[in-house]
Formats: sequence, structure tokens, C-alpha cells
Amino acid sequence: MQSPSPLASVNSDRRTFLRVVGGTALLSPLAPPQLFGAEGKGASGVLVEAAGFSDKGGWKLDTQHYHQMGGNYLLAHGMGIPVAPARTNVKIPKGGKWNVWVRTRDWCPGDWEAPGRFKIKVAGKELAPTFGTEPGWAWQSGGAVKVEGGKDVEIELHDLTGFDGRCDAIFFTQEEKPELPNKDLKELTAWKDRLSGRAGMEIPEATFDLVIVGGGMSGCGAALAARAQGLKVALI
Repeated sequence: MQSPSPLASVNSDRRTFLRVVGGTALLSPLAPPQLFGAEGKGASGVLVEAAGFSDKGGWKLDTQHYHQMGGNYLLAHGMGIPVAPARTNVKIPKGGKWNVWVRTRDWCPGDWEAPGRFKIKVAGKELAPTFGTEPGWAWQSGGAVKVEGGKDVEIELHDLTGFDGRCDAIFFTQEEKPELPNKDLKELTAWKDRLSGRAGMEIPEATFDLVIVGGGMSGCGAALAARAQGLKVALI
């Protein structure tokens, strides 16, 4: 059983909650990755959130653990058969050497090979490490890559096992040893918001007569019945 997360223990307001869930691109769009410079951990770099990949291939968006690990992630659930690669493009604003860090986890650590292993390609070149091998959510070094500035760079996730590989985010930085937020989930969420541009986004608000949480047969039936009675209904 997972222990309560620091984020879950905080009485966060509605806007904080929506920004966290918005990382899935379900409630608010992911802003384009951008070079970010400021004070604090991971102060300068380009963040690519796996949840925002343009082509998820056979990887699935997993949203159920956002408050235990600080976001949502891509899951390679292939029942033992490697899933199709996920792909996206990112523009690196400055050419040269960039260090790559990947936030992932070995979800079943033990005296065996990690079940959720995967590889990453950047601009067609496979990074040397195998990812998904660190216990607990952690930033795993992917080594360094050289890229041309101002051009789109393709990133690919290649599942090796089909046994639930997990990828949360990929961070490009020119710092040799960046201090990246990880276990303090409130800090991690705020960091992701700054780099993604979500921190400055306005969250639209609306009022309803009835809000139904759950879109199964009962939820849909209740929503239709309420609408038939003239109520303004939100079905989540």
C-alpha cells in the first residue's frame, strides 16, 4: 500500500487540483515545451511531459495515480507484448549538447529484471540507458545528446516488455548535474506548471444545477434525466 502523498495531505484549492489534472491534456491543453530560466531546482531546460505526446502509439494515458506521483504518465500495458512506440516532436531553442533526464520507475523492484523496461530515441538516436529500472519515481539520467537549435527533434518511447513501463516526463538541460524536484509533489507540480506554461493559464469557471461524477450507465442516465427536467448538468 502506498503511503499518503505530501500533495494529498495539502488542502489545495480547486485551481491547483485542475492544474494537476490538466497535465493530462484532458482539462487544459499542454503548452508547447519551452526554454525556462529562473531560480530554483531544474532552473533551465526544456520539459516534455509524456502525457502530452502527440502520437501515443500503443502507450496508454494513466491518470489514476496523479496525487501519488505528481502528475500523469504513459503506461505500456501490453500484457507481455511490447506496445507500439509513442512519438512526439519538441523544438530545442539552442543548439549544442543537452543532458537528458527521464522521470520513470521500476514498479516491481526485486531480484529480477525490471518488468517495465523501455528505451528512448532522440532524433533517431537511441539513448544508451534502459529506462524503468530505478525503484520509486525518480529522475534517471539518459546521458547527453547533441541537437541543432531551432529545429524539431523527435522523441520516441520504445517499450521492451509489454509489462507496464511508465514514463512521466523527459527533461533536457545544459546543466551537468541539475537538482530536479521529485519527492516533494507540491514542488514538483509547481515546477511542471512553470515549465509547461500552465502556471499562467486561466482556468475557466462555470456554474451548474447538477454535477455528476462518473460516466457509466447510471451517471449518463442521471444526466439525461436531469437535462430532461431543464437542469444545467455537468457530467464528469
